[in-house]
Amino acid sequence: MDLWELLKIMGRRWYVTLPVLAVTALVAVTLPPTIDPEYRASGTMILVGPQGTAADQNPFVTAGLGTNAEAAAIVAQSPNSKALVDEQDLSTEYTVEADGPVVVITATGETPSVAVETVTFVEQLLDDQLADLQTQAAVPETALLRVVPLIPEVIATPVYQQRLRVTILTVVIGVLVATLLAMAVEGLSRRRTRERRRERGPSSEPRPDDQGDLAPTSSPAPEEPPSLVPAERELSRPSPS
Repeated sequence: MDLWELLKIMGRRWYVTLPVLAVTALVAVTLPPTIDPEYRASGTMILVGPQGTAADQNPFVTAGLGTNAEAAAIVAQSPNSKALVDEQDLSTEYTVEADGPVVVITATGETPSVAVETVTFVEQLLDDQLADLQTQAAVPETALLRVVPLIPEVIATPVYQQRLRVTILTVVIGVLVATLLAMAVEGLSRRRTRERRRERGPSSEPRPDDQGDLAPTSSPAPEEPPSLVPAERELSRPSPS
C-alpha cells in the first residue's frame, strides 16, 4: 500500500481520523508548556604555561598546551570525576571539550543555580587535577601549567529541547493512531462487504447497473384474424340442379 492509497483511506474514514488528530493537536499545544525547561551554562578557560627558565622544569610543557588541555578534559569527564560532582549534589550532565589550549565546559541542570555551580565546580576540579598530576611528577609550583577562566561570569539560559521532543512525540503518536484506526475500520468494512456477498450467493436477476447491457426485445406481432373470403366463396357457389 503506497502513501496515496493510505491518504485516501484516511480521507474516506474521516470520522475516525479527524477526532484523533484534533485530540493530538490539543495535547501538542497544551502539554509542552507544562514541562519545566532545563538550564544550560558554559564556561571557557585557557591553559597557560610557565615562562622563561621555569618552563624547562616542567616536562609536560614539551607536549604542547593543546595536548595537555585534551588530557585534562578527558580526566575531568572520567567516572571518578563525575562521582565527585555527584557528591556535591550537582549535575553530572556536563561536557568538557578542548580546542587547542582553550577548554569549554558545558553543564545542564534542572535549575539555573545547579547549572552554574556545576560549571564552576568542574572548572576548579580541572585545575586541581592538572596541578596534582604535575605535582606527582615533581614539577615545582612556579612551573605548573594552570587553567584560568576567560569569562569570569557564568550565566545559565533556559533550554526547551525537552518540550520540543514531547511535541514531536505527541504528533507522531497521534498520526500513527489515526492511521491505524482508519486502516482497521477500512479492513472491517471490506470484510463485512465480502460476507454479505457470500450470504446472498449468485443471483440470476440482473443488477440495476447491468440492465443497460441487455439487448432490447421486440414485442410479437399481433395475429391476423382468419379470413372470411373462402366462406363467402362457398356461399356464392351455385347449387347443382
